[in-house]
Amino acid sequence: MTTNPKKSDFSIAKYFLSYLTLRKSFKITPNSLILCTAAKLNVADIMDKLPADENLQKIFGSERKMYKAQNKEGMVDKFLDKIKQFQEKINENEKDKEEWKNSDINTEDIKTFICSFVVVKIDLMSIKSLIGTKLNELGYKFPISSYEYVKDRVEEWYHLSTNKFVPMTKDYLMFILCGEHNRNFFQDLVNTNIYFKESHQFNSDNIICVQIHDNIAIAMHLIKILRSIQKSEKSYFPLKENILCLMQEKENIFHQMKYTMQYTVLCDMINTFKCDNMKYLVVSFLSLNKFQTLELYKKICDLTKENRNKKVFIIIKEDYLQSSKPLVKIIDDKIYFNSLESDTQNFILDKKILFQGELVPLKDLKNVKNIIREIDEIEIDECIEKIIFNKDYYSIGCNFQNQSKPDEFYINRSLMDNSKIFPEKDFFEKIDKNIVVITGPSGAGKTTILKKIVKLKKGKDEVDSKLTWIINVDLRKTKQFFRKGIEKNMTNLLCHNENITANVTPDSSYLAHLERKLIESMDKILIIDGLDENNYSDDIEKIRNLLADHNSLQALNISLVIMCARDYDCILKQLRDLHSCELRLIPFSPSEKSSYLNEHLKEIMSGNIKNDLFEEVTNSAPAFEAICSTPLSLEMVAKIIKNKVSKNNCIESLSKIFDTVTNIYDFYSCYLQVIKDEFAQDNDKLRGAFDRYYIDSLRKFAAKCMFSDFPNLLDLLNVDDSYEINKDALNVGLIKELNGEYKFVHKTFEEYFAAEFLWDCLCNKKKQRHDLLLEVLNTVFLKSEYLGVLDFIEEILKINPNEKISKISSEYNLALTTVNWKKTYHF
Repeated sequence: MTTNPKKSDFSIAKYFLSYLTLRKSFKITPNSLILCTAAKLNVADIMDKLPADENLQKIFGSERKMYKAQNKEGMVDKFLDKIKQFQEKINENEKDKEEWKNSDINTEDIKTFICSFVVVKIDLMSIKSLIGTKLNELGYKFPISSYEYVKDRVEEWYHLSTNKFVPMTKDYLMFILCGEHNRNFFQDLVNTNIYFKESHQFNSDNIICVQIHDNIAIAMHLIKILRSIQKSEKSYFPLKENILCLMQEKENIFHQMKYTMQYTVLCDMINTFKCDNMKYLVVSFLSLNKFQTLELYKKICDLTKENRNKKVFIIIKEDYLQSSKPLVKIIDDKIYFNSLESDTQNFILDKKILFQGELVPLKDLKNVKNIIREIDEIEIDECIEKIIFNKDYYSIGCNFQNQSKPDEFYINRSLMDNSKIFPEKDFFEKIDKNIVVITGPSGAGKTTILKKIVKLKKGKDEVDSKLTWIINVDLRKTKQFFRKGIEKNMTNLLCHNENITANVTPDSSYLAHLERKLIESMDKILIIDGLDENNYSDDIEKIRNLLADHNSLQALNISLVIMCARDYDCILKQLRDLHSCELRLIPFSPSEKSSYLNEHLKEIMSGNIKNDLFEEVTNSAPAFEAICSTPLSLEMVAKIIKNKVSKNNCIESLSKIFDTVTNIYDFYSCYLQVIKDEFAQDNDKLRGAFDRYYIDSLRKFAAKCMFSDFPNLLDLLNVDDSYEINKDALNVGLIKELNGEYKFVHKTFEEYFAAEFLWDCLCNKKKQRHDLLLEVLNTVFLKSEYLGVLDFIEEILKINPNEKISKISSEYNLALTTVNWKKTYHF
């Protein structure tokens, strides 16, 4: 044990004197002064091996050799003698050891040291490994991503000169552990291209309170604070090493990290601000109550009084410090777009967002610069941080095309305007109307051609370097809209459809104001699909009234409204004065039917498909061609053929299958048998379950979707309304899940099952009362939206005649001729 201060050998005297100068910073307990060393120890005369100590073994493991100073008679005097020898040998020129040389030593200090001092024999590599392991164990409290950062800070601390030395207290260790995130967070904030026209100025107290408000952008305020610090420091200033940032709750938007600092920890961490290299403190009081705010504020004031060079930013929300002593400078800070420097404004406008599913710079949205000037009185808040900082792109508007299947086979369609026929690709060249209704029978591909027209428009916009907001007016959302307590105008309807806040107030978010202004000013096309295929007659009347307001459409820059319907007259009966027209979707030609069927068969089954298959079947089953004339019906045919081929039926014999199909209802029933075969897989139990559960549930589900007065209809028919659609029903392929709700894959399946539900209810009555049948028909068929169900009922009557029902049906047919039907057809 050397007594020479110039030697680096193991020296009890050196460690005792170090302890003596720093003991005020530590809470000294038995075995709490631990020396880790790899030096060769010749200490048998003063130290013994330490008995097992549970706490030390938790840290170092049981295999490490540990030593403890001998606590026996004469040992204190022996230590005192060695230490005095060490002091006497300190040279007058060794200024860093001057405090050691002049320290007064008494026996009580030595006794405390002997009780507390422990030596652990361990090499440097083992220490590194041990520290790494312990840091990983602390991961749930302090998620450290880089051990190297912590190691470097510890080494930096180790090499501090004596006059600048800071004790490695629990608080200081916590500062190092959290410091990495503090450093990364600040570095990324400083590196952003965000600059402000004005900065915060300190007064003589060197404390600024920045008061912010609800839904504000914390990151933006932090950047403004950092820019203020940079501006006050004329030359280069290493922010990450000289600023302590204490946010009680902070989410690091760059590194997807979030940690919470308890109030007690926050108080302890304030002590690390005493470090000489810490010049600035940025601390959040947002989560503190009044007592905690005042207590912590007093502590900060005391620190700044001790060192006038230290400066503090306090972020507050409540007015707890309005009457504090001493009084503090409170800045009611609000950040507006216009308060940013011009380059920063352009930086934000260059940021890309998802506009209806496509990446575009924010500045490309029409009038966005003018809109931002209009809403400059609205404070930039945390919402706009999503555009500035988030890795995920901010999204505006719904994408109508996202339901498309890009790889599916498609035959380009033709459209007819009066007597002129033109291909779909010429749509925007041929149409000069404000409202267009594309008509065609059910399953003809109206929804598909809508998607193609939208794609055409987007391609045209790309060539013309412009953006058009194409809004799909979803009739389900529209039903919700007309039941909400907001003003019923076209702007609010469009906002509701695009998931944009309709009721914008001064307290609404910055982006809510921006989106509202954008939807009012941008060029728009409205898409309304299946307007006469929904049972929302009252709502459809309201939509039509909104469309009739030509001035409103012009004011909102709605250049075109494209609707799809089965019947043109039903849609525009009262809108004939508008600049509108009907476009009829031209049916497939025989060759197109053949191509579509063959391509669809290739998609769903293997083997060679004969090119003239469609022609062969239609020649032997004439009814087939009339029934199967649409894309939907041809897809159903393909599935039927696949099913029969899987049962070893040759393709040549398929004509026999379709020869027995006499009408469209028969065809759908045939298709349903195929669905049942695929579901059951020759299992009789599954086949029975399909009939008992799935079919019954699908019928009731269809009736509920179809008939607006479903509960009253069930009461009228005296039918139990209980049914359940299980998740595995999706596997049947007749319904799908959309936005958390079940929906039939096509409207005609809903109409088919609703017709079956009615037929089954009426036919299973033991006594079919004439007045009951009339009332059911009255309830259902005097409403135009049920025309598809009526068509299926009439087809059922042709196959399964029922004298009573046929008689009543004939009465209805006399009353509802084609002319009279259209005259009384109303919404």
